[in-house]
Amino acid sequence: MVPDKLLDTLVANLPGTAAILFDDDLRCVVARGPLLARLGIICDSADGQLVHEKFPAEMFGDLAHHCRAALDGTPFVANRVAKDTSFRISISAASIPSTAAPMGVLLIYEIAPSGAGQVVGYVPDDAWREVLFERPPDLALIVDRTTGRIEAANHTAATSLLYPRSSLVGKSLAALFPADQGALSQSILRVGPGDRFNGNAHAIVRADQTTRLVDISAELVPWADDSAVFIRLRDVTERHHTAYALQKSEQALRRKIAELEALYHATSVLFNAESLEELAQQIVEAVVREFDNVYCGLVLVEKDAHTLRRVARAGSYVVQPSVPLNINGPGLIPVAVRSGNLIYVPRVADDGRYVPGNLRTQSELVVPLHTGQKIVGALDLQSPEVDAFSQQDQYVIWAFAERSAVAIENIRLNDEVRRYAADLENLVSQRTAQLHRITERVLAILNNSSDGIVLARTDGSIRQVNPAFEEMFGYQDDKAFGESIGILADSAYRGVLEAACEATVNSKQPERLELIARRADGTTFNADVALSFIPEDHATGIVGSFRDVTEHKKAEEALRATLAKERELNELKSLFVSMISHEFRTPLTAIQMSTNTLERYIDRLSPEKRAKRFNSISKQIKHMVNLLEDVLLIGRAEAGRVVFEPVPVNFYQFCQEIVEDFRNNTDQDKYPILYRRGEDEVTIQADEKLLRQIITNLLSNAIKYSPEGGQIVLDAGVAGDNAVLSVRDQGLGIPDKDQQRLFIAFHRAVNVGSIPGTGLGLLIAKHAVEAHSGSIEFESELNVGTTFVVKLPIRQSIEFAPGDTLL
Repeated sequence: MVPDKLLDTLVANLPGTAAILFDDDLRCVVARGPLLARLGIICDSADGQLVHEKFPAEMFGDLAHHCRAALDGTPFVANRVAKDTSFRISISAASIPSTAAPMGVLLIYEIAPSGAGQVVGYVPDDAWREVLFERPPDLALIVDRTTGRIEAANHTAATSLLYPRSSLVGKSLAALFPADQGALSQSILRVGPGDRFNGNAHAIVRADQTTRLVDISAELVPWADDSAVFIRLRDVTERHHTAYALQKSEQALRRKIAELEALYHATSVLFNAESLEELAQQIVEAVVREFDNVYCGLVLVEKDAHTLRRVARAGSYVVQPSVPLNINGPGLIPVAVRSGNLIYVPRVADDGRYVPGNLRTQSELVVPLHTGQKIVGALDLQSPEVDAFSQQDQYVIWAFAERSAVAIENIRLNDEVRRYAADLENLVSQRTAQLHRITERVLAILNNSSDGIVLARTDGSIRQVNPAFEEMFGYQDDKAFGESIGILADSAYRGVLEAACEATVNSKQPERLELIARRADGTTFNADVALSFIPEDHATGIVGSFRDVTEHKKAEEALRATLAKERELNELKSLFVSMISHEFRTPLTAIQMSTNTLERYIDRLSPEKRAKRFNSISKQIKHMVNLLEDVLLIGRAEAGRVVFEPVPVNFYQFCQEIVEDFRNNTDQDKYPILYRRGEDEVTIQADEKLLRQIITNLLSNAIKYSPEGGQIVLDAGVAGDNAVLSVRDQGLGIPDKDQQRLFIAFHRAVNVGSIPGTGLGLLIAKHAVEAHSGSIEFESELNVGTTFVVKLPIRQSIEFAPGDTLL
């Protein structure tokens, strides 16, 4: 309806009546009604005047506020004295929701000066109901103050409360709010002139006896001589349900964060123990700290694999075992170890497998300790409460048990390595001491010695050897006699051996050295050589002992390799803990901040701002899930369990789609991406998920380590039987010393600075390339850029069925 006709419909030139239509900027659009002249109001859309400026400030200073509220769906009614004080007027404002653009209307009519409440001008019933009573989306009631009964109800009220309108009219207001026993309705009906009653989240009963929650706003009806109350009800049931659901979601999120923190705090002690017994005690004490009023014991499977040994216990009360533990014996612990499954008995009195240890115990939880396919023991938790361990408790204990089992196995392996190293060192020390004693005492040639013994003159010429020497060096029938002792050393060590002999003769002190010895047939071996001077009262010269230490060297190298591997594992562990700590702290902090904001200000946040906060939480959770997926993918790849599912893939189109995704999510002015491809289409056999990992990780790194404006180029083509793609950037470049470790988990180049990252992307890409039987190479120059080249076979040489695992 156009504005002129709308106002004609509302007031129809009724005496003592006027109406002003205004837009969402509060500017007058059009006005109608005889009362305008008496008020001295002229409304012309061309004058640009605001509607509240038509009235003196002393008469209605807050009119602008009420007009804006009316546009937002909150109508109002108020009485004022006209400017010449000769008559009183009533002003009502409301929105007109059916118009194309937001509009509001001011209805003005004169109240008779007699005070009898008779209206000189009036708002027709159809106009009032249409604009202020029927159209608003809220429930509207008019209630007689004397009887407390409903005199009128709009369509929304009747529909929402499930009453026919005729049944709702005449009903007691108190009957709609029985929970308040009449106190609420009495408060509403006591509202005075100029006052307003406001109430939040009151329960109203509908015709079918179901309950809804409503916010209440009530004030006097001005034209009814203050005998009636206009009540507006807004249904807020869904809003409260949403708030309740949000509260539950936040509680679940906080509980999840608390579980993760508890698991982190509990597992943090597993890397600090020096012995198995100390570690076991730390494990049970960590469990007891996280769970109130429980007993926790740890048992380990003995080497005979038939008995269980109780290693540690802690808790609020002591459980004394009544029988020894045997894997094939009775009790919940043996059952869990035999089956490898978690055993939970919420009421031990109802389970025949339970063996009593303390009469206070009401529920028991046993979790086996797994290391791969092997079970090394179990955690036994008991509580004096029935059904004390929830599903979530069981999950946390299970995860903690997995980490505990790994820690136990690691410390056992470390103990074995240390014992082996100590035994080996002790053996070497004993052998060395023995050789020193033999050399110092200048023993004669020992025919029964396993060492090759050489007796030489002071000039170094050989004059006698023992049988072990002949077997060790392959010289038979005295063929070495008269030769220089230097022939027994490889060419690189000959001078060293001759110099040591000369030093022994000159200093009369024993010499010891390690060298590469040379046999008669030219083969070599590692030898430990001890030289001693023979005093003059014996045959003057030197005696040399040669011992083949090749196996000892191999064992020594193996030990060094083992220790180096241990250091590498410790470094990887430190890098992993550092990465997880940093990469999880940031999203967890963001989640906490968004959660706190929602918790404190949710009622004041707009739906858009609430959605923005929820999106932020979802985004950070997704970031953590993706990070965990990357770590799990690396674990599967290192264990040889990458699932390879090749399908025909349009190579160029696949690359094009990924490039477009990056272009859509990256500022192309800052990081322009150029895609170049071959002319003829090519279809390759590839796993789409793994191929996407390759391209996505290479492009992500190129963007991450490139300056703004640096171009990234993706070239796709064919070379022989291979599909080839290269990614070139103009970024930081990779230092030479980091290039050898580029595909090691968690390793990042020294020049990345504060650029965030996990050090997993290139390793994931490498595993994905190897799953395709392909190759990945790179060239890099500092401050110039890096180019990665990936070659993938167009056809796989082995036929794979979908879901095959690469081992």
